[in-house]
Amino acid sequence: MIHENIYDFLMYGKLNNIPFGIVRSAFLDIMGETRHVVVNEKKKHLPVIYKYHRVEFHFSNFRNDATLFGIAFQPQSCIANHESFVFKEFELEQIQTLENVIETLNRLNVIHQSSKHDFNEKAIILTTVNQVKLYFQPFKEQDTLILCQVSKFQ
Repeated sequence: MIHENIYDFLMYGKLNNIPFGIVRSAFLDIMGETRHVVVNEKKKHLPVIYKYHRVEFHFSNFRNDATLFGIAFQPQSCIANHESFVFKEFELEQIQTLENVIETLNRLNVIHQSSKHDFNEKAIILTTVNQVKLYFQPFKEQDTLILCQVSKFQ
């Protein structure tokens, strides 16, 4: 089982065990196979997205030599029941409001800025200095914004 610290991801924009740019075969050696993948059904290519529990790993294309270019975490949804990857010490695991997350980032000294989402005027994006993005959307048609995704793409 791979353990990563979400604070390291927020602070430095990278994982300790799975670096950006790793080739697909090396990634699969570390993580193992999963049934939860996104593929082009018409062309029967290799997957472009591998899902492990709540974490998605995005590869640059469908070829064997594809490299990892994106990591996304959905804190509220259990996409796949695969426990080979865990963010330890993750207090964003429960539903978190924008205010709670800003308080946590400030306490951890994670530098960030806020912006509006390009396509959803009610959504807010916090971006850390290392380009990790935290996406917030309204909760149940209310004014409260909750964390929906944490991601970084290169």
